[in-house]
Amino acid sequence: TAEFLTLNDKAFCFSEQGTGKTAAAIWAADYLMNIRDIKRVLIVCPLSVMHSAWMDDLFKTVMHRTAAVAYGKKEKRREIIDGDFDFTIINYDGVSILPELMGKFDLIIADECNFIKTVTTRRWKAFNRLLTPGTKLWMMTGTPAAQSPVDAFGLARLVNPRAVPRFFGSWRDRVMLKCGQFRWVPKQNATAQVNAVLQPAIR
Repeated sequence: TAEFLTLNDKAFCFSEQGTGKTAAAIWAADYLMNIRDIKRVLIVCPLSVMHSAWMDDLFKTVMHRTAAVAYGKKEKRREIIDGDFDFTIINYDGVSILPELMGKFDLIIADECNFIKTVTTRRWKAFNRLLTPGTKLWMMTGTPAAQSPVDAFGLARLVNPRAVPRFFGSWRDRVMLKCGQFRWVPKQNATAQVNAVLQPAIR
């Protein structure tokens, strides 16, 4: 997994919980730092795993690197963002209140990326603003498009935008069949369509 991530500037990791995808992403980022391909990494994740998963794994895996959690008052978050930490951890809602994040990180790792699956939400729009043409992006979740094939649209728009139509309605028509005024069901080829657009990916 670490090798795959280092070879792809933008990619998905769909490995299930407990398979080591957090450590693999950290190893991959550390390698890119060693060869001076990147300098700073932003990890965006749910509030519940900022310390318990990411900060703990960073300490165990790359103890020679510096890391900080950007959480709390806006001034504290901004101070950490403006610092010189190798790894900075922030929650998804924190991204929307700090627009100055854009362009300050060479690699962004989005853990539990289903948090930003819907393009019309404030979370998705704020996250999208983080990305510049040169930003590397690794998105991780063990359950991609688990609720509906339409969920793949927002994720693909971030990693592989050329694979999906420009507008959500066109994607919905490609993967869903309208069976009533308010009822849509997945088409028979929906899974294959989702697999095709959520690339490059490893599981």
